[in-house]
Amino acid sequence: MQIHLTDDASLVARCVAQPPDKGALNELISRYGRLVMQTITWVFRRYSAKDQDEIKDVFQEVFVSLFDGDCRKLKAYVPEKAGLGTYLMTIARTTAINALNRRRKGPVEPPENVIDEEEGFLPLENGEIMEKIKGLLVDFSPQERLFYHLYFEECMPPETIATVMGVAVDTIYSKKAKIVQKIKKGMRRVVAK
Repeated sequence: MQIHLTDDASLVARCVAQPPDKGALNELISRYGRLVMQTITWVFRRYSAKDQDEIKDVFQEVFVSLFDGDCRKLKAYVPEKAGLGTYLMTIARTTAINALNRRRKGPVEPPENVIDEEEGFLPLENGEIMEKIKGLLVDFSPQERLFYHLYFEECMPPETIATVMGVAVDTIYSKKAKIVQKIKKGMRRVVAK
């Protein structure tokens, strides 16, 4: 089911209305609950935490936080900037990382992003290489830049990226291959200079 921005905007308007539309919360959870749960689960698995009870607690925390403070987070949603699913994924990811930080009593460091040297790349923690790759992204389409950000910088699983971008999971794998080839070609040009 393809959700349009006007659907997202009207759903949010129904959620923040006074008095609130009682069916709006149920519709919000029905539409985006699975995506929020996948995002939280992915963050927990990424950092080797698999406590199902805590994952469920964070899921509830995400939706409660949307309505806290006179629906401050829902009112902050701007449909022109992103789909509601993307916005909720960001909140879910942040809430999950915060929960892990509370548990560990220290910040959770994201894993290093590395593109395999056998593929012709150096580790991305090298600032000079990263700057060159960022320079190459200028020539990418907006959709390719979004994919690069989600896949290589946010380290999101292909299933989640497919949901965000509204494409099949198979398309994500082919898109990754095309972008890696495009970066390789661009890096060869840069290195040759």
